[in-house]
Amino acid sequence: MCGSFNSFVFNHRTDEYDNCAENRARFAVEAVRAVLRQSSEISIAYKLTVRQEEPHYGNAGVVESELEIFVPMLVGAGVTSFHVTLANHSSLEDTIPPANHPYFKEQGCFLKFCDEVRQYTDKPITGVGGLTQPDFVEQQLASGRISCAAMSRQLLADPEWPNKVAAGQIKDIHRCVRCNKKCLGGLQQHQGTHCIYEKG
Repeated sequence: MCGSFNSFVFNHRTDEYDNCAENRARFAVEAVRAVLRQSSEISIAYKLTVRQEEPHYGNAGVVESELEIFVPMLVGAGVTSFHVTLANHSSLEDTIPPANHPYFKEQGCFLKFCDEVRQYTDKPITGVGGLTQPDFVEQQLASGRISCAAMSRQLLADPEWPNKVAAGQIKDIHRCVRCNKKCLGGLQQHQGTHCIYEKG
């Protein structure tokens, strides 16, 4: 809902919720404030979806040049952290890119959006995008580029990833190969979200 209001691709309103970036951010700002009115102690982790224009990927969310408007407004409303990723409401193969994606094929493929958001806030940022290799993830965390790493497909491939990393059992990790066969494929076929490594 917030992503649709934020996007001029979807938001064609002609009232106080459209016409400029400040107005398109209004719904998200009001939603955050409404939550905080019910519980001022709660932490607000906001999923900030970013739409890329050159080349074009994603339709909802915030275009990159508008981050300087949206991020401070959301922080001012009470957002305490951001989960940054490519905008949704587009092809799922773009927002959950396979290893052979024409543009987002590299590990950490969406972290560049975190870099852009970081210019406008010192709040914690969660990064995502084909994260699998412990050394790479550690580098991103140690550098402060991200505060948290989200890796849904990798944890489907090996739920013990954090424990194996902590124990130094790196070679024993089942690495996500980003094939999307059983995770995204299972989701699209209404068969549940699974992994090719699962037995049975």
